[in-house]
Amino acid sequence: MILRILGTALFAAATVAAHPAPAATGEETPAAPTAITIAANATVGGSDVRLGDVFRGTLADPNRVMARAPAPGQRYTVNANVLVEWARLAELDWKPAGPYDRVVVYRPGHTVSGSEIMDAIRGELLNRGMPANYRLKPPIAPSAVTIAAAADRAIAVREAYFDPAIREFSAIAEVPAGDPEAQFVTVRGLAEATVSVPVLNRNLSRNEPITAAMVRVVEISDFGLAADTIMDPGALMGKSPRSFVRSGKPLRADDVVVVTLVDIPVLKRDMRRGEIVQDEDVILVAMNADTLPSNAVTSIDEIVGKSPRQYKPSGAVIKSGDMQDMRRVEVPVATRDVRRGSAIGDDDIRWVEMPEADVPMTALQAPYDFSGKIAHYALRAGQVLREAEVSTPKVVTKGKSVTIFFETPLMKLSARGIAMQNGGVGETIRITNLKSNSPVMAEVISPDQVRVTSLQTAMN
Repeated sequence: MILRILGTALFAAATVAAHPAPAATGEETPAAPTAITIAANATVGGSDVRLGDVFRGTLADPNRVMARAPAPGQRYTVNANVLVEWARLAELDWKPAGPYDRVVVYRPGHTVSGSEIMDAIRGELLNRGMPANYRLKPPIAPSAVTIAAAADRAIAVREAYFDPAIREFSAIAEVPAGDPEAQFVTVRGLAEATVSVPVLNRNLSRNEPITAAMVRVVEISDFGLAADTIMDPGALMGKSPRSFVRSGKPLRADDVVVVTLVDIPVLKRDMRRGEIVQDEDVILVAMNADTLPSNAVTSIDEIVGKSPRQYKPSGAVIKSGDMQDMRRVEVPVATRDVRRGSAIGDDDIRWVEMPEADVPMTALQAPYDFSGKIAHYALRAGQVLREAEVSTPKVVTKGKSVTIFFETPLMKLSARGIAMQNGGVGETIRITNLKSNSPVMAEVISPDQVRVTSLQTAMN
């Protein structure tokens, strides 16, 4: 036990001798060197990558330049082999933990847009005398330029040129101005004059009055602009498109008309021929009187109770003649098939009411007496009978000898004649008077007699 305590005391004394206590002079003991490591990501602000950007720890010369930095806004990777070489050059005690050790170096930047470059060029051309109403149109717009984060965004324009005769321009933009790392952008193209014109900010249909809220002023090229293009927004107020107009389109004087609104009756729904228009089918719509046809219907009374002559869509302007009265008439319809030449009896027909507009032009109408009538042509069940399809049986045939007579309360004349036509009772046919050899028109009374109705005819 005594030997163990003695050994401990001797070890303590040796330790104190190897590491003496600091002198009582007040001086600090230098810190022990820290181990050398690498940064996983290194952000650099300048154009160079320095030793202290990549390595961490006690470095004799942390500002030593090791490589060029990436372009502003770009990054690259330093692999293990390059890091070993940099450590050797800087006499650093560092070795990679493995082949995948690396440092990603990033240089921040900010972007100067292509539009900023064009604005700077246009400003310089304006200073050199280009009219203020000209705008620049390069065939290819300049791309954005990324510059160092600490760099000034100022743009210098060099060799700016504008030719008013051919309307061309060219210039070189230096971004950023006066910087050793400045990029030079060459831009050339056409310069076109612009004019301010009012346009509609939404599509507009005819008869819609134009208000100030519907109009905005835009700058457009003067190339190909029509001479009668409306330039003053006030010239549009209170007017209406003559036809449908798209938004953003310059308007010509003939595109708009003065609005005089009148209430026009139109159909609320599509209607077909035969449908009767009721009060609830009509609505009044305000329309421009100057764009209406001269024969437009302006009164509801001209529509209600009538029917379209043909299909009429809702909302369409109704013109006089588009509507018709739907008077109904009675017409005869065959109830069964009837052969040609057969007598038509009461059971062969029925009377049906139809709209007058739907009745065939030569159809028979009530009242009509079918007594003694025959079918001139074969009739089909359900067909409306026309005049040509019904005839009277022929009791007088062409070439037959008949007696012609004329009779009044005071006299009675008669003569012999020859029928020149076939005829039924009640029909008027042409007869030749055998005594005077003159043709007369006479009504068939019976198979042997015809009658004239005037004395003058009888004297012939």
